Amino acid sequence: MGLGLLWAWMGVVYHLIFFRQINPAAALFGIAFLLQGVLFAVGALKRSPQPDVKVKAADRWVGGALLAYGLALYPLLGWALGRRYPANPTFGLPCPTTLATLGLLLWLRPRPPSWLLVIPLLWVAVGTNAAFTLGMHEDLGLLIAGIAATARLWHRSRHESSIASAAAS
Repeated sequence: MGLGLLWAWMGVVYHLIFFRQINPAAALFGIAFLLQGVLFAVGALKRSPQPDVKVKAADRWVGGALLAYGLALYPLLGWALGRRYPANPTFGLPCPTTLATLGLLLWLRPRPPSWLLVIPLLWVAVGTNAAFTLGMHEDLGLLIAGIAATARLWHRSRHESSIASAAAS
């Protein structure tokens, strides 16, 4: 439920109120982030996912690395690249929060449904573009995060499907 509130907040406060003054496309981003907030809230209510320390070691490590990157390393890298507050994005803004979200999703049981990844992965594409067009080099981590999280969740889905098939036989 917390992720839902955070994504909705980014949709309204960051995109619709602040960023729309800079970029007209922010209205579309704001709606997408609001939708993602609703999807996270609905997913939490329907499935009641919980962080699980028994997830595979690869999911723990990749998820932990993505959380650490989004929460701490992203702003530190921005600071090292010369960005100072308020020009240095931190958790609560779209790129670092997307990184942390992808990491958290890897720790959840049951595995989050694929539809919860659509908007975060679209933001991965937007942020990766910013890495090249705006010189936000710390956003290159979004591309790696998107690939790593998708690969781990896809692997987990295939593994769980094969276990379910074997149990049904």
